[in-house]
Amino acid sequence: MLRIVSSFVAACAAPTRRVRRILCSVCLGGAIVFIVLGVRLMHPLRSPVTVTVLWCVSLVLLALSLRLALNDVRAVREQYRRSRRDLFVATFSDEEFQNKVREKRAKLKQAEAPKE
Repeated sequence: MLRIVSSFVAACAAPTRRVRRILCSVCLGGAIVFIVLGVRLMHPLRSPVTVTVLWCVSLVLLALSLRLALNDVRAVREQYRRSRRDLFVATFSDEEFQNKVREKRAKLKQAEAPKE
């Protein structure tokens, strides 16, 4: 049981988007299954402990799926931010762009120079 939990936690920390989304789907599906089982099995013959355990497991799975979804959103935002930064650096480190900036600065200096 401990090995399953540790592998699940390790998979949750995996950086790939596909793994995060699969885990989120599995957790959300598991939560839905436990909720359906809890509703279908909740009748006077079941003990309150069983019902409580079913609902607690479904809530934990739901919370875990929400956490994984938030981690995925954070990772996508970070990837977008990184790609924007790379594009910015690539644009402004281009030699042609730097030459144009130097020419514009030189023209501005000539225009601002006092005419005698």
